[in-house]
Amino acid sequence: MKKILLMLSIIFFSVNKVNLVEAKCSFNCPKFVKNEALVLWDKSSYDTKWCTPRRSPSMKKYSKSVTRHRTPHPENGFEIFLKENASTINFAISNPKQFDFKKYKSQILELATSNSFSYLDWTRNGGGSPAFASALIIKSISYSYALIEEYEKFTEKEAQKVRDWVVGIEKNIHKKGNSLDHDIAVATTHILWGAASKDDTFFKKGQKGMLSFLSKTKKNGKIADDVGYNNKIMHHLVQGAEVLELNGVKIYSKIFNNLTLHDIIESHAKNILSVPERSIMRSEGYGKHIAWVPIYLKRFKNNKTSNAVIELRQTLREKYRDRKPFFGRHIAINTSCYYGNEI
Repeated sequence: MKKILLMLSIIFFSVNKVNLVEAKCSFNCPKFVKNEALVLWDKSSYDTKWCTPRRSPSMKKYSKSVTRHRTPHPENGFEIFLKENASTINFAISNPKQFDFKKYKSQILELATSNSFSYLDWTRNGGGSPAFASALIIKSISYSYALIEEYEKFTEKEAQKVRDWVVGIEKNIHKKGNSLDHDIAVATTHILWGAASKDDTFFKKGQKGMLSFLSKTKKNGKIADDVGYNNKIMHHLVQGAEVLELNGVKIYSKIFNNLTLHDIIESHAKNILSVPERSIMRSEGYGKHIAWVPIYLKRFKNNKTSNAVIELRQTLREKYRDRKPFFGRHIAINTSCYYGNEI
């Protein structure tokens, strides 16, 4: 009997030792609590005529590390991944019957298996934070994961592989983060990944983070004083708020320093219009753009705030003659394609 117990003990500890080596997260890991009700996107407002360009799934190899981002972008870097993956998502949305979801699943699994984007490289001189960039990568993966789950479905083993990979990347987003846009990007990343993977732990963590962030709102409706900086915050804030609302969290009804989120967005839209900063008035860009506009207008078309946001869009289209689809790499998707884009 003692020999049997000893053998079982050896097997038990050997198995656990292997699991600890293989897992991306082996200490203080977030508990995966599945919530099948969580959704990332309701698919009621997509507009395929804006889903351009369109890219087929690719088995391209990407870097294992995330460097400080600035031009020129390395061909296998995360910046190129964000752009290429957004185009792949566009193709999946606009032509689901022709799209190869099986190959797309293989692509995402290959990224997970090869630990792509799992390490931070701070050695490059100049450029943005690789920790912040890691949040953008998870945003992009969230949309990929949700689409694949709908059409091809990961096995539980495959889903676990992707979750372990994302949790490893998630650990990196907290390193050296000390800015407002970084803070809200983290909260929104948790919301998006939680909704996509139906992970209630991440979703609730993101919800708590967003509520805490909005408590920083000033009486004038600003979170950051500089309109350009405040606009970078809006990329993540409006995106995260939409997913919260979609899942029954009435974030737009809550009060923050005597203001609703509608008030905060209206104030920001008017501030952009009153400050002649051309760098913000773009449909596409990395951090400088207003690609958050379709997300807000998808849900709110006929209120006081939507009037200001519609005026912002019209100014972009008419005054600046910018009629490109909305796409911001800080948001990680073509928002015109996902949420519609009336001129």
